[in-house]
Amino acid sequence: MPTKHTATDSAGRVHKRTSASRVYSHCVVINVAARPPTDMWPYGSAAYTRTEWASTLTNAQNTARRWTRNRDDVTVEIVPAQIVGGKS
Repeated sequence: MPTKHTATDSAGRVHKRTSASRVYSHCVVINVAARPPTDMWPYGSAAYTRTEWASTLTNAQNTARRWTRNRDDVTVEIVPAQIVGGKS
C-alpha cells in the first residue's frame, strides 16, 4: 500500500509525494528566482519551484547545502513532512 506524504511551505503551498517503499521525513523546497535576458540566454529564465524529499534531516540539510552553494538566486526551505495516508 503506498504511503502519501504532504508538506506545506511558508508560502502556504502544499507539496505532495506518494511512495510505495520509502517513508520521507522532510521536504526540501527550492525556489529559483527568474533571471533577466543576457547575451548567452536571450530569453532569460523563468522563476520556478521544485521539491526534493529526504528520509532524514541530515539528508535534507545536505540537499539544501548542495543547492545554495555558489548561488545567490536560490532560496531553500526544509519543511517537515507528514504522512496523510497509507502505512504508518
